[in-house]
Amino acid sequence: MRGALFLYNEVINVHSINNKSIPINMQLFINRVFKNSRAWAFIKSSSLAALIFSFLLCISIFVLFIGFQTTLDEAFTLFIKTLVVTWIFIVSVKITFTCIVFLAEKARAYKTAFVERKYRTVKIMSVLIIVAVWLCSCNGVPLAGISSDINTGMVTTYSKIKPEESVLVMNEEKIGHTKIPLGQKFVVINTKVKGLVVKDNKVAIGCSLKIIDSKGKALLDEADLFTNDSGVYDIKDAEYLKCTVSTGKPMAAGEEYKVTVKFWDKYGTGTIDNKLTISIVDTP
Repeated sequence: MRGALFLYNEVINVHSINNKSIPINMQLFINRVFKNSRAWAFIKSSSLAALIFSFLLCISIFVLFIGFQTTLDEAFTLFIKTLVVTWIFIVSVKITFTCIVFLAEKARAYKTAFVERKYRTVKIMSVLIIVAVWLCSCNGVPLAGISSDINTGMVTTYSKIKPEESVLVMNEEKIGHTKIPLGQKFVVINTKVKGLVVKDNKVAIGCSLKIIDSKGKALLDEADLFTNDSGVYDIKDAEYLKCTVSTGKPMAAGEEYKVTVKFWDKYGTGTIDNKLTISIVDTP
């Protein structure tokens, strides 16, 4: 209580000069509050752990998908998101576990047989609950993830909404390659998507499509293929998210093109990104 009153007095303490209130020396306040304090040590250790984990995780992802082109902005955004989420997770675990141990220790002081038997179980269950909350959002869908198709090289990243599988279909058949005949269409499909926000038994989907040639020129850049109400579906009809990609001029046989398809939940914040490189071949 004395510590709390000290901090409170430090914050509100002012000097009056000519009937005007001015703040106290902020440098003095910072030194008193944070220098050699447990709170500052707690923040530093949590931040360092989050930074190291996020760096190693991002490096692992980039090494795993080294052949896939990623912009500096995308890499930086991924690192920052990973860092923030990891820091929040570490701090939450530390605070929650510390509170549990503190309460359990207080309870043990009463030396009741019930608390003595349940002490270990409470700690274990609490940690398991925290981990479960971290791994899954409130609707049971993982917060984020990434997958890669070893046959097509398509990389799928998702956040808050998750597909069971991401595939390519051409001529109504699933394909395991990315050699597309010039003039042919193929479909990017995310199957059995979970986590979409439902309103009045309907979901709202957005879909963007971008195609870039080997020189970095955008041949197609559609911000949203499902404009107006075209992306609103009954929940039973939105289990599969599909985007049809057409090939043709100015594409040319023998060239490669990067295709990026993005789906997002217009009622929520979930996203699915599908990225792949296709090779255009002559029509057989």
